[in-house]
Amino acid sequence: MFLWDDKMKTKKFLKKLGIKSKIKGKITHLSLSNDHLDSKTAFIALKGQYHDALTDVNQKNLQNVGIVLTYKEMFHPKIIYIQNLKYRLSQMVSILYPQLLKNVSVIGVCGTCGKTTTATMITHLLKNNKQRVAYIGTGKIQYEDEEILTNNTTLNPIEFVHHFLNFKSKPQYLVLEVSSHAILENRINFIHFNALVFTNFSQDHLDFHLNMTNYFEVKKSLFLTLSKKDVAIINIDDKKGMDLIASVHSNVITYGKTFGKYTLKDYSREDVLSYNQYNLLATYALGKYFNIQEAIIQKTLDEYSFDLGRSQILYDKKFMVILDYAHTPNALKNLLMALKKQYQRKITLVFGCGGNRDKQKRKIMGKIAMQYATKTILTNDNPRDENPQDIIQDILKSGLQAKVILSRKEAIDYSITHAKENDIIAIVGKGNEDFQLIKQQKILHNDKQCILERLKSYE
Repeated sequence: MFLWDDKMKTKKFLKKLGIKSKIKGKITHLSLSNDHLDSKTAFIALKGQYHDALTDVNQKNLQNVGIVLTYKEMFHPKIIYIQNLKYRLSQMVSILYPQLLKNVSVIGVCGTCGKTTTATMITHLLKNNKQRVAYIGTGKIQYEDEEILTNNTTLNPIEFVHHFLNFKSKPQYLVLEVSSHAILENRINFIHFNALVFTNFSQDHLDFHLNMTNYFEVKKSLFLTLSKKDVAIINIDDKKGMDLIASVHSNVITYGKTFGKYTLKDYSREDVLSYNQYNLLATYALGKYFNIQEAIIQKTLDEYSFDLGRSQILYDKKFMVILDYAHTPNALKNLLMALKKQYQRKITLVFGCGGNRDKQKRKIMGKIAMQYATKTILTNDNPRDENPQDIIQDILKSGLQAKVILSRKEAIDYSITHAKENDIIAIVGKGNEDFQLIKQQKILHNDKQCILERLKSYE
């Protein structure tokens, strides 16, 4: 089913990477792991945050492997130095697997918030239209009856190829969540997108991009790769949407609540929070572009369930408990505004901010909590290598008055135990994640499980 260039000589492969070599043999596979190496494999020895793959290279590996590509110069004929190795994986995939995505329509979803919800909706829509569709996004890969858990929103190119080659059949459609990190690190340069959806733009990842201008330019660069025969589906209610429209070379379809080609007059649902109307409209617009029947689009969107920790109501009797992934200022503001407008009830907010990440947003999120929440409980949210108390203090610089309970489970228990009739308990930041990152350790934790366990006494 899948073809790679099985005639690719090692010398030719390296030449395409700009390296002269007399090494004989062929290269048919790329690998990031030193397991199962053979004479036709190029082992790519990357240096990660916690592990240097170059330490895995030994005499036995060198005997078995075709070549080793590494980030620094070594004095061995099989070890090849590649400048900016991490950023050239896409180029290697393009060289070795030129037909990988032939006859596959690739749809990317890009934006600060709403990527997972929109990409998941689009996947459901295409499935309901009897298409073979693969989804690769936050935490998982889904195709047919198979689901594989992953770490990143957007896979690196070698991981992508590994999973794609193991699909039982070739999909007709591929739906991808595209992160700004992936764009900047060239993880998707080997992919030609037929359609891109722009959900919105707001502050996030400034630890990585340094400022909002850089952050937006990275996202815009993805849309500039679209050709005239492709399409950009753009949220025109977001002010950066107009910037994209002025820049892209492709077809453009706009959507918005009041203005745009598709609006709430075309599709809306009364039972969802207001910001999810945008995700529904984006999916509606894409469905119309691909000529899917109106009845199929309507049925898919009507029946779509907002679960998996994204605006998910887990309890709504004496009080309401809602679980959400909101971890940026804009996402938090949109959630709290929507809850306040739709329900007009007191809100207890449970949240924290990630460690080793954008510190600027901590004070901003504290101010948002002050403005929209009645009570706030500050807790851990992946503190990583930072002191959790330092993160809390950054949030409190906003002037927020909050109760601090570092244990996330205890914070959830406390919020539910002290809930009063008609209150809304909003537990945000981690959604459906099943871990906490604390001091280089991945500790099992799931907000939903903690909530449901505590709610047993209310059944």
